[in-house]
Amino acid sequence: MEYRDKLLMEFSCEHMLHFINGVLKENPRYRKEQLRGIYNFLLAEHPSLVFLDKVLAFCVADHIWRYHVSEFEEVFDSMKKEVSKDESIDKLQQSLRDKFPIEVEARDCASYAARVRQLTMEG
Repeated sequence: MEYRDKLLMEFSCEHMLHFINGVLKENPRYRKEQLRGIYNFLLAEHPSLVFLDKVLAFCVADHIWRYHVSEFEEVFDSMKKEVSKDESIDKLQQSLRDKFPIEVEARDCASYAARVRQLTMEG
């Protein structure tokens, strides 16, 4: 089975076919090597299909075109770091909410201004 078929079967997502076609077009002499590299990289990483599709969408976007294995890996790693940062921030925020269960009252500008006027009249 060719790497093109393996990628489509094991990592099928919305932008995969477009990405593969770009790899084949941009790398006429090294098609097999590029697809093998991408396939092996994905096997090692085990990405979710949702995340992989976001990476591929970026790679195939107009005026960006990342159709070499090294460029793909660079985009993948950069986006993976961003996801990791977001998850860390979410965990920290949840931890703070758990430690300090404070209910914040929602207010609008008019009620805030009225409260300021009330306090200045009293003081």
